Amino acid sequence: MKALYLGTWNHIQPVLDFPETKDFIFIDTQPRSEFDDKSFHLEFYKPHFVLRLFDVCNSYGFELIKTVELNSNYYKQIFTVYQRLYYLYHPIPQYINPTLLVFINKKTQQTIKYYISTNIEYNMDISLAKSLSEYDSLIVSGFIPNKYLFSFFNQPKTFIGYTKTKYNIDNDDEIGKNSIMNTNEWYMYFDYIILVDYITGNKTILNKLSDLF
Repeated sequence: MKALYLGTWNHIQPVLDFPETKDFIFIDTQPRSEFDDKSFHLEFYKPHFVLRLFDVCNSYGFELIKTVELNSNYYKQIFTVYQRLYYLYHPIPQYINPTLLVFINKKTQQTIKYYISTNIEYNMDISLAKSLSEYDSLIVSGFIPNKYLFSFFNQPKTFIGYTKTKYNIDNDDEIGKNSIMNTNEWYMYFDYIILVDYITGNKTILNKLSDLF
């Protein structure tokens, strides 16, 4: 399997829970912002996110082998006029442009492609589009992806849901009605559903998405 996980933060545990999976695609809008849109707010910027990520990946035996800035000019699209003037004379916050970090674990032969400061709605490029076309399982833990993700489904996926996640969200609010959980035709998108215990890693096979509630 190739697994996709949006909103990963530093929850790298799935690499241990699924040792047979050799390729992981992790995506997070941080450190630019946890609440990302087409703007930049310094109060949402997480300056220590990447260093913490490096430490956690290293603790799991993963070595950073490549760093690729996917769009070096993206900051110009999200800065206000004032910010553009300010950052002419001050260092631009590090890693606020969409960037790909590639980690390899030589012992387990696993690879992590971690897209940071990346929003699949705003920061699509050839590399990310290719990654989204290749995965066959979706990891959900904490963050529930938007239905926009379905536009990249070329076949049904395996749904891997971790406990300690609120799956039964309010379908009347903007986030709930647009989430991947708000679908009556789950079988079109997911043909296999696995519930994973966040603490122990124990797995349970489910029959339908509503069994997660």
